[in-house]
Amino acid sequence: MLFGKDKNKTASGNSKPYSLTPCIICRSTGKVNCNSCDGDGKIFWPGVSGKNYPCPECKGTGQVDCPVCKGRGYN
Repeated sequence: MLFGKDKNKTASGNSKPYSLTPCIICRSTGKVNCNSCDGDGKIFWPGVSGKNYPCPECKGTGQVDCPVCKGRGYN
């Protein structure tokens, strides 16, 4: 028994618990392929010595936070 507390309230003080919906855009991973490098993590800049360089958008990882769920994996 909790004294002075409503046992039906959540930790945040809400009286109803909420349900989390998995993000369908990123499949609950929180990440999507980078649009700048198409998920490769590298960008070819022909004017700069013809080499592949890490993508500045995703910092070479090939993935960025999902724009829908903001990287959480759920909505």
